[in-house]
Amino acid sequence: MRADKEFLSRLSSEEPLTMADALQLDEGLEAQRSLSSLIAKLPEDEPSLAWRSALNEKLAHMAPKPKRTRWTLAFQGLAAATAVAGAFLLFAMVNPAKPNVEPVGAVKGSVTKPGESIEEALISAHEDAGRQAAYGLGWTDDSAKPL
Repeated sequence: MRADKEFLSRLSSEEPLTMADALQLDEGLEAQRSLSSLIAKLPEDEPSLAWRSALNEKLAHMAPKPKRTRWTLAFQGLAAATAVAGAFLLFAMVNPAKPNVEPVGAVKGSVTKPGESIEEALISAHEDAGRQAAYGLGWTDDSAKPL
């Protein structure tokens, strides 16, 4: 099919065709039909699954890796902080702290000195209380009264 510029311009502008132009157009269409029938007769070759798999692996290695965005990193940080806080809260609820409370005015440590009997310790405590009362440091009658 010979296609000159004049013929193509008449086709694109949709001008009426002469008999020679119509014959040229029919020849071109017939050549195209024969070519399409030849292509349709070709056997279909599908690539094997092994070849497809190898191609997919190569493409996966060539593809750019997705970068973590600032939002995903922030979300992961918040999730980690929440997990730590939850673990601490769970630990605090399972093992509550036991208060270390001593009565007011209690003497720390042992009441008796090494080698001292209980009677001697009572006398010593009574004498200490008397000395404290003399200085105004011990219990008074008002502090001993129940509320």
